[in-house]
Amino acid sequence: MIIHLEVKRFLDLEAFDHGLKVFSFRIWLRASFKSLPGWTPRLPILLDTGAPFSVLPRSFWSTLELAHQGFPTGLRGLVPGQAAVIHARFAQVICRLSDAQTISDAIPLWAFLADGEVPLVVGCSGVLDRARLTLDAAHLTGHLEFSS
Repeated sequence: MIIHLEVKRFLDLEAFDHGLKVFSFRIWLRASFKSLPGWTPRLPILLDTGAPFSVLPRSFWSTLELAHQGFPTGLRGLVPGQAAVIHARFAQVICRLSDAQTISDAIPLWAFLADGEVPLVVGCSGVLDRARLTLDAAHLTGHLEFSS
């Protein structure tokens, strides 16, 4: 099964202000999550190949059915120290990834359920350990290929 990705290229405006023409890329797909009343609508979600785990904002995850309750923890990025910590719960959720034509089977994901508002992010665990990622950034195309 193949899920096509949406690859977007952005001009880095801060670099541009300094006379540099530098681009960054974002990889998007759609996902729905198992919630208490059923499945959520399919929403755009960022695929972050550098994030070990998925991240979900409180406004979103509060209605989800948790496959495993997990434990409270702190979500940290590149900035060290307590000032940059986002309080979260590490738990397991169930999702289905999709594109315009294809919807995956249910996939268990370990995720940080953030106390605050953060972007919806799918990390490596649960996705890139189950699928092959093919990315052609020059042509703004890519896909995830799940083996049968």
